[in-house]
Amino acid sequence: MPRLFLPAPHGDRSGGGRPRSSGTGLRRAGLAFSPAVEDYAKTLYRLEQLTDEPVATGAIATRLDVSTPSASNMLRHLSELGLVTVVSGRGARLTPAGRRVARAVIRRHRIIEGFLRDALKLPWDCVHEEADLLEHAVSSRVAEAMWDVLGRPDRDPHGDPITALDVDVDPDKDVLEPLDAWDPEVVGVLVRVSDAQPEALRYMAEHGIAPGLPVRVIAREPFGAGQRVRIGDTDQTIGPELARLIFVQRTG
Repeated sequence: MPRLFLPAPHGDRSGGGRPRSSGTGLRRAGLAFSPAVEDYAKTLYRLEQLTDEPVATGAIATRLDVSTPSASNMLRHLSELGLVTVVSGRGARLTPAGRRVARAVIRRHRIIEGFLRDALKLPWDCVHEEADLLEHAVSSRVAEAMWDVLGRPDRDPHGDPITALDVDVDPDKDVLEPLDAWDPEVVGVLVRVSDAQPEALRYMAEHGIAPGLPVRVIAREPFGAGQRVRIGDTDQTIGPELARLIFVQRTG
């Protein structure tokens, strides 16, 4: 079975320093927690996918671009809310309630990305940052209405799965590999791309690289120059840096 590689965690660029919404505002929006709480839950959820151990406070602080003391204080707050279990000297884990909060935020984010791209026709290199802002303001009811309008897609514009709230596993687990791991003559389908680098998304859009297309590696260039690859009906050379942002599934 191929080793799992997933896109670099995304959607975690906002930190605990963001001003909290008032409780009244949250009730109006139909949300239960502040944006900062949701950001920490989402970030911890993503980092938990990379390890079986409690996630170190320093790793959370780095991902959210906040100080370690700030992250420690926020984790204590999440613990008081019943969303996190803090393991002294080792880090933190989400509780089942915390995982539900994180999954809800991630689902809203991906639905919003799809709505911005397909309904509002925004380019796919900017919908991630816009969804980062909107995921805390859009209620679940509105997000689900967006999803219905879109025809209930199972993936967002970058190929990330839009899973049901009661699904606590990534459907791509143990399935996807980065393109740069493939040798010549391996064939498959492009499933996901990382949305962490807008400039890479712009390049991919210009060169017809998108989820859902068939992929075949033709040859590996010498001296680490990348791979010659057929994506869809186009042959092109993909450098190693870009190939690490493209996630594919073998079909033969």
